[in-house]
Amino acid sequence: IASFMKPAREVGGDLYQFISTSKDKLSIMIADVSGKGIPAALFMVRVVTEFKIRAGKYSSPKKVLSEVNNQLLKESKTGLFVTVSYCLVDIKSMEVFLSDAGHLPVLFYDAKSNEVKEIRPEKGMPIGLLPNIEFNDELINLSKGDVLLFYTDGVTEARDTKAQEFGLDRLKDTLKTYHHQTAPLILDGIKSELKNFSKKAPQHDDITLIVLKVV
Repeated sequence: IASFMKPAREVGGDLYQFISTSKDKLSIMIADVSGKGIPAALFMVRVVTEFKIRAGKYSSPKKVLSEVNNQLLKESKTGLFVTVSYCLVDIKSMEVFLSDAGHLPVLFYDAKSNEVKEIRPEKGMPIGLLPNIEFNDELINLSKGDVLLFYTDGVTEARDTKAQEFGLDRLKDTLKTYHHQTAPLILDGIKSELKNFSKKAPQHDDITLIVLKVV
């Protein structure tokens, strides 16, 4: 597993977290908080805390998202919301249970088919908007050589000097190009492609990437 975050100039809204819930289980959370500056930063702290509390308590990602959502609505009156992709990885069985709260689709390089697929469970409303939202879990069975890529919109919406966006298709192509590498080298490959694409164009949003590869 490998991760990377590059904030934009002001205090940004991206965050990610790895939580070891047991010897064989790991939770991965990547999120993008609406808004910038100090209010967003304080809201981020609240989000991280709530996920830490509930990750070890519930084995279902959709239950974690639901509980975090309701708790944040009770405590926070800021009007901020957060998109989240959250999963539980069972290292023994190589099963991933993924739930989504309005975030971008997770990219899954399937070594068997040599294809990059978009994984996005249904009912993905952002957290912090409405109480008692229902979420769904999606099961992904991993095999040797498979890769999962989590990211925020600072990646797909990165622009070049002509204001063209990097885009999801280019990110999928990049993952397919570097899939045979280790997780840190896949990450380096994506960062390199982003840098070559953007050239000297300013970075407008936080960039966050997480790569999980089965070896």
